[in-house]
Parts: sequence; structure tokens; C-alpha cells
Amino acid sequence: MTIKSMTVPSAVENNSAAVVLDCEYSLLESEKEGPVQLVVRWFLNDLPYPVYQWIPGHRPQDNGPLKDRLNLEYRATEDPYHRHRAMQILRPSTELAGRYTCKVSTFNNEESVTSPMVVYEPADELVVEAEKVEASPEEASPSPSPSPGDVEESLVNVTCRVTGVYPRPHIELIQGDGPHGQRKAVSNVSIVTMTSHDGRYDVTASHVFNDDDLAVNTTFECLLSLPGTEYQISHTITYQPGPIIPTTTPSTPSLLDAIDANDVDYWTFSSSSTSIPSVSSLHRSRPLTDDLDDDVHDVHDDARDANGFTKRAHTSLVIDANAAANVINPTPIAAVLLLSALVAHALTNFN
Repeated sequence: MTIKSMTVPSAVENNSAAVVLDCEYSLLESEKEGPVQLVVRWFLNDLPYPVYQWIPGHRPQDNGPLKDRLNLEYRATEDPYHRHRAMQILRPSTELAGRYTCKVSTFNNEESVTSPMVVYEPADELVVEAEKVEASPEEASPSPSPSPGDVEESLVNVTCRVTGVYPRPHIELIQGDGPHGQRKAVSNVSIVTMTSHDGRYDVTASHVFNDDDLAVNTTFECLLSLPGTEYQISHTITYQPGPIIPTTTPSTPSLLDAIDANDVDYWTFSSSSTSIPSVSSLHRSRPLTDDLDDDVHDVHDDARDANGFTKRAHTSLVIDANAAANVINPTPIAAVLLLSALVAHALTNFN
């Protein structure tokens, strides 16, 4: 007996169509005479027992990881000494990947051949991203004290990310200087690998570049391949280098900000929709000085109408003009408008 060839697919996709593993051998005429002396067995990896066994004249047997995963009716040929030498795996899955050994035995001798089969899972996702970041104090170039509007030195973190792939992938980060520039594999790439509960791999590869070292229209390509297979995919982005330019929007100080800057007492107004609030809604943000308290007091004036009846004016605020001018000092025009509104309101209520 001699094993002539072994046919095992090098790579199949997870849950793809049925695949056949065949082991072709030749027998001497003497080995076909008398009692059956041929045994065909298949082993997977380092398992001590066969996952498939066939003896001519008997039904094939499946076992271990291949239990109920084989088509036991499959026939390689109609020759009674070769009929069930091959295995047909119905639903190849990642746990069935590994080294398959075909072992053929007779009374005269025994031979075996081993061949690997990869069952791969395509990537769920492959992305490449470039994120601009500010240089840390340790990374930034030494320079004099920065002034407003200075351009900050920036870095770019380029990341390749792949999820849900099997087996463990090989990832390359490739840099290209423009659409027709030189392409080169990036060295010193940081790789982080995580394994999910179902054995799939999530891998992140990253490298930090200095913008000053990058050309205009730099391309970054993430190239993924699966060892033992022809599976290969890539994703490319184009990156425009450039420093981080701080953007500041100057704000116009309000009346209250101006008053705060001069550290004086002021009035604030509670108002909903009107631009000039009602005097009755006045409240103080900070305690007033004793001098101002003397200048502001409540008045309940009694006045008589033409018939001699008494009418009471609403509680109003009387503010000494000089004291008010001293209080609302930072913006003279606003102070005049405010004082006019207060006086007009007080006269209206009195009348």
C-alpha cells in the first residue's frame, strides 16, 4: 500500500459550502485478497483518536469535533476499496481548522500524510483613521513663551482597526507621499490584540506622526491579510498635514462685565421679554453702601384728587441722581438711560 496524494483545501471560509478532504492510495493485489485488511483513518491536530474511520464493508464513522458534521454517504469512487476514503465536511467552521492527517493501514504496512486547512472568518470591519492631537510638553519643541495666536505644534495619530476576524491577522500600515509618491511600510507600529468569546480577533494598529514630517496629500493604507489564506483587504485615506491653529472668539463685554471690572456696586434687572425692565423687578446683586441706602427709600405719598378724595401712590423708588451717577459709573450713557427709566416709572406710578 502506498499513499499517492492528499487533497485538502488550504483555506475555506467559515460556514461556506461543503468541502472534501481526500486521501488517494494504491493497494497491492495481495492486499485485496482474503480477509479485509484495509483501514482508513483521519486525525485532526493532536487528538489521540480518529475523527473519521472507514473499513471496507462497514459504514463510515465520525467522531469528536466532526461528529454529525460529515456526509457519511459521500463516495470518492465506486471502487469498494476506495469508496469512502474521503471526508465531506458539511459546514466547515473555525473550530475545524488545523492539521489533518490521513493514515492508511494494511497487514503489510502503514502510511500517513498531513496537510493543514485554515477556516477563516472575514473581517466585520476595517477602518483607518487619522486624528490630529496637540503635542505634549515633553514632545513639543522648546520655544519661548507662547503668545496669543501662536501656532501649536501638532501630531497625528493614525490608527488601523479590524474587528471580528479569524485567524489572527497580519496588519501593515503603509504610508504614501502623495498619490504618486513613494510607498513604505511604517515601522514601530503599536499593536493591540483582543480575543472575543467566540475566538475572533479584534486588532488595533497605530502610530503617531509629526505633521512637519508629512507631505501634502499623504496617504495612509491599512493592509490586512490572513496567514495561510489568499484573503486580503485594505482601506486607504488621504491626510492633509497642518498645525493646530487656536481659534478664539473675542467677546464684547456687557454693561455688567464693565461694572464688575471697576469693582463697584450695581443694579441688575429681572426681565423676560422687555428690553427695559420694570422698576418693580429691581434687585441688588451685592449689598449697597450705607450712603446709597440713605439715598434710596420707599415713599407712600398721599395725594388728593379734584373731589378731595385721597389716593395712594404705588410703592416707588426714589434715587438721588448724584448717588446713582456714582454707583453706575463705568458706562455714562447706560447710566443716563437707566436713571431716565427709573424716574419715568416713578412719576407714572405717582400720577
